[in-house]
Amino acid sequence: LARETSRKRAQEALTRSEERFRILFDRASDGIMIASLSGKLLAVNESFARMHGYTSEEMLTMSLKDLDTPETFRAGPERRQRLLSGEAMTFEAKHYRKDGIVIPLEVSASLIDSAGAPLIQSFHRDISERKRAEDMNARLAAIIANSNDAVVGRSLDNKVTSWNPAAERLFGYSAAEAIGQDNSGLIIPPERAGELARNRAQLAQGRGVHDLETVRRTKDG
Repeated sequence: LARETSRKRAQEALTRSEERFRILFDRASDGIMIASLSGKLLAVNESFARMHGYTSEEMLTMSLKDLDTPETFRAGPERRQRLLSGEAMTFEAKHYRKDGIVIPLEVSASLIDSAGAPLIQSFHRDISERKRAEDMNARLAAIIANSNDAVVGRSLDNKVTSWNPAAERLFGYSAAEAIGQDNSGLIIPPERAGELARNRAQLAQGRGVHDLETVRRTKDG
């Protein structure tokens, strides 16, 4: 009787644990997928299905080769070997959505054991917004780098944070010489106190465009 009671309690604990896992699996904001080593999809949560535009039922008839772009598919064998060696991995991948749109993903993958058979468990996060921001920043950096106007960035404590090629030509200092230095060194002493005071006032006003005429001192004096 005692053994039967103990067995029953263990089974109940296992059932509760499985229920908690299923709730976490289904409600996770990241897409979660479990697949065989051959790539067959064995389990997906709602987030994974939704980010790909399929139902969970549709996805369980598919494999990773149905989702991977050619570039991601080619990287698959090498990544599986690393997983088999015991490595847990985080990498970027690209999948096709049901409508054909490519979505960039950050993937964290590892092997889990299921009845003695290794399976791939991975967490997927859609990084489309991050990639759009990175592309926009890259385009902005290219525009600044090719501008004929000197573009100088500085921090709130007046340290130079960016210095484009036009600034190098205008002031005579290379970016390596200028970045990290106090920007007020470019202002001639008679103008310095007044301009720094105006800068502080403009910062207090918040964002906006402020025009002024001033005098700067170049490297050669």
